[in-house]
Amino acid sequence: MRIPGIKRPCGIWKKLSGRKGTTLGEMLVAVLILMMLTMVVAGGTGIAVKVYRSEKAYSESRVLANTVLLAMTEELRYASGLTIGEDGMSVSYDSRSYGAGTTMKLEPWSAGEGGLIKLTYSGEGEHNAPRTDDLFQESTYSGYRIQPHGEEPVFALDGEALVISYDVCDPFGKVQAELEGVRVRLLNTGSK
Repeated sequence: MRIPGIKRPCGIWKKLSGRKGTTLGEMLVAVLILMMLTMVVAGGTGIAVKVYRSEKAYSESRVLANTVLLAMTEELRYASGLTIGEDGMSVSYDSRSYGAGTTMKLEPWSAGEGGLIKLTYSGEGEHNAPRTDDLFQESTYSGYRIQPHGEEPVFALDGEALVISYDVCDPFGKVQAELEGVRVRLLNTGSK
């Protein structure tokens, strides 16, 4: 029976108004397709997060490695009377900023792990009292640590150049950045 003024259902409304429904098989296929798409998206997101974290760690460690190298270079380039410690982990010199008897040293953070670069100075020059400071605040390192590069010393003299080699490792001890054999030309040459 047809009622005047009311249109017959068409398109999706026609399907919804009919007596036929979705079969169990169609529903299972739809759920299976949805689950497969979800797994693909979740897997891709997991890989993307892992790559992001890896690249972020590499980038942060490179920035730290270069920042520490720049600070060391600016301090040591104009130093005079350089003497390398027997273990190659320290260099003593006369600093234009901190005065005579300044020592730059890689101090271990804990056994078997990297450490922080520290400056120890006698108190002559601009600074009134002997003290030991980090080259950077510990927060600058953000859990990263400096360690010797393999069996090489951190500091070595080669003629009129100071050779610096070190690695930056993450909080888990994995090496993230390597600086090997960076030569710093000494402008005020002369050993103690």
